Amino acid sequence: MVKYSGEIRIKVAIDVLEGGLSENEAARKYKMNHVTVNEWVATYFKHGLRD
Repeated sequence: MVKYSGEIRIKVAIDVLEGGLSENEAARKYKMNHVTVNEWVATYFKHGLRD
């Protein structure tokens, strides 16, 4: 089961990597766990933009 869409995962990762938010700030902004944000950012950084 996918809890979050690919679109929101990419948006969060971009906010961190290109928008200047910290992972904790992004987690608060989107009301999610900072570990989840960390995983998405790491995946985006490693593999690039994918839905």
